[in-house]
Amino acid sequence: MIGSLLYLIISKPDVTFVVGACARYQAKPKGSHLTQVKRIMNKKQNYVSLSTAEDEYMVAGSSYIQLLCMKQVLKEYNVEQDVMI
Repeated sequence: MIGSLLYLIISKPDVTFVVGACARYQAKPKGSHLTQVKRIMNKKQNYVSLSTAEDEYMVAGSSYIQLLCMKQVLKEYNVEQDVMI
């Protein structure tokens, strides 16, 4: 299961951290670790894409929204940031 998730992080970078955390316990897994891995795999997707290009477009749009939110938070702390990379 972890191997499948490691393959998945190539196209879904948003699950990289949680997959890495689960991979740490691969040598001596417990029942709770299996439950967490299943939770990652059964998470309901917000959208269904018909192609890889459409999927990348959706992820880019989601990332842009997150950047705008971060820029707004920085502005509230009086930190002006014109370029977000």
